[in-house]
Amino acid sequence: DIATTTLKGKYTWINDYCGPISNSTTSGDVDFSLGAGTDCDVPPGNTGGNGNTHSARTQYWHLTNANIHARTYMPNNSGLNNNHMTINVNQSPWCNATSGGQTLKIYRADTGCWNLGELPSVSLHEWGHSMDDFDGSGGDSPPVETRADWTAILQTHDSCIGRGFYLTGNCDG
Repeated sequence: DIATTTLKGKYTWINDYCGPISNSTTSGDVDFSLGAGTDCDVPPGNTGGNGNTHSARTQYWHLTNANIHARTYMPNNSGLNNNHMTINVNQSPWCNATSGGQTLKIYRADTGCWNLGELPSVSLHEWGHSMDDFDGSGGDSPPVETRADWTAILQTHDSCIGRGFYLTGNCDG
C-alpha cells in the first residue's frame, strides 16, 4: 500500500506559496529529508515537491501540536474540533505574520528579518490570536496579546517570543 501526505491533516492545512507539497511511502515512514536553506529552498534529493520547505514542515508540526494541546483544555470548543486552520507560508517578503479566524499568513525573509515560518513562536503567537476568535469572547479578550504570547511561550518553553525575528539582536521579536 502507498501512503501519501500533503501536510493537510485534520486540524492544520499547509499552503506553501513556493509550490505544492506531496510525498509518498510504501514503508509507512514518509521522509521529507532535511537540509540547509530558507524561503523556497528544498532539501537535496527532495521528493516532496517545491513546497517541501522548512516553513511548511515547521508550521505543520508546531501548529498541529498547539491544537492538540488546546483541545485537552477545551474539548468542546467547536473552533478547535470542527475546523482546520489554513497556514499560508512563504508569502511575499514582509517582516510580519498575521492571523484572522481560521487562516494564518506567514511571510518569507525580507531585508533585516528571517523567514517567520521557520520560527515556531511567531506562528504560535498568531495561532493564539486566532483562538481569541473562537473562545466565546467575541475575538477581543483584553489584553489582546496575552493569549497569543502565552501560547508561544508555553509551546516553545521560551520566554523570548520571536527569537531570531530580526537578523540583528537577541530576543527581538
